[in-house]
Amino acid sequence: MKDFLIRVVCILILVGLFTGYDVVLAMRNKDEQIAKLQVQAESLALSGKSESNASAENRSGYEDGTYTGSAQGYGGSVCLQVVIKKGTIAEIQVVSAAGEDVAYWNMAKQLIPRIIEEQTTDIDTVSGATFSSTGILNAAADALNQAIK
Repeated sequence: MKDFLIRVVCILILVGLFTGYDVVLAMRNKDEQIAKLQVQAESLALSGKSESNASAENRSGYEDGTYTGSAQGYGGSVCLQVVIKKGTIAEIQVVSAAGEDVAYWNMAKQLIPRIIEEQTTDIDTVSGATFSSTGILNAAADALNQAIK
């Protein structure tokens, strides 16, 4: 009888652990969805400001210069420097991202050339590195907000 009770208790503990793990996964999924929606909202706000302030000869609406933006990433603050030349995003350099996990950061850094290529921060985050990706996109959007004419 004692062995039976021990087994029942062990099974109940395992069920509790699995249930708790499912709750954590569901919460993380929701956090990732929120992060993606925040990036999209900021990008839409940025593009709306950009279009309303664009001049006839420079449709991007960005004033040439070097701008620094920061945002929260996976492990802390992400700081980027964005260079605007002839009204377009010419270069993006990472100033700091000390708290980022190397594996996530390496995956997320692939967004930088895409931002330059597509001239927008309205791009999807990297699956598996959502928070680091969000940090990059939001930091770039922060810098671009400063560059708006």
